Amino acid sequence: MKNIDKLEKLKKSFERNKDLVTDALYKDLGKNFEESRLSEYYPVISEFDYFLKNLEKWSEPEKIKSFFNFIGCGTIIQPEPYGKVLIISPWNYPFNLTFIPLIGAIAAGNEVVLKPSENSKFSSEIIKKIIEESGVEDISVVLGDRETTKELLNSKFDYIFFTGSTKVGKEVYLKAAETLTPVTLELGGKSPVIIEDEHCLQDAVEKIIWGKFFNRGQTCVAPDYIYLPTGLKDQFVELTREYIRKNGDVQGKIINNEHFERLENLLKNQNIIYQNGKIMTTLKIKDYFHLQ
Repeated sequence: MKNIDKLEKLKKSFERNKDLVTDALYKDLGKNFEESRLSEYYPVISEFDYFLKNLEKWSEPEKIKSFFNFIGCGTIIQPEPYGKVLIISPWNYPFNLTFIPLIGAIAAGNEVVLKPSENSKFSSEIIKKIIEESGVEDISVVLGDRETTKELLNSKFDYIFFTGSTKVGKEVYLKAAETLTPVTLELGGKSPVIIEDEHCLQDAVEKIIWGKFFNRGQTCVAPDYIYLPTGLKDQFVELTREYIRKNGDVQGKIINNEHFERLENLLKNQNIIYQNGKIMTTLKIKDYFHLQ
């Protein structure tokens, strides 16, 4: 089966199960219909379409100028698959961050072992269902906990793609180093916001809080801390309080009790600028013109 045929089969299976995708996201993360479509379903469909449109062109050998040593010879770059690939995906965007690396791996002709997160168990089960119904035999879905992940890392792969925490990413990297296995680690990071003048303050507040509350803050690139001009801190905080009062009816949930307790501990001894029921907002704000 050609790689482009595999992608078409996967896409059709994903589309057939779109209602189950939405249902699983609601059960795991409390995502409503609109957010599920915006953050998970349509990005995956877009990725399928992008690869289906361009794969044939990308697969063609690329002629390049020969080096001096090979004058008189033809030189090409021929894309080839790595071989057997392990993809370990996270729970916060379980379909988006599973299928996007999977699409690339299958498009390149690899055999894939896929390990979705045990935290988003309903989504992981639907991922397995979609893969099995697609009829693409080069993908194996393995469900299980952290011990299952450790067992997989003890096996030999030609490439490992991991999305998740820095702590686990280090373990994956160390394990891969034992066999010199190439890896891609997507570990998120700190995401600063810089506000340059007071005229855009209201607009900045609306965008920052929307981005922070999206998926209940469970996004690796959610705004994390803010730099703004000297003297605007109090105004920014008040605008933030007011915006949350008006728009703070946040749907959804933290993935599990362990992560909820972790967030509660982060709030201890912090300056909470607004609290209403389950909504608690703490911001790290710095006058950036004072920084060296």
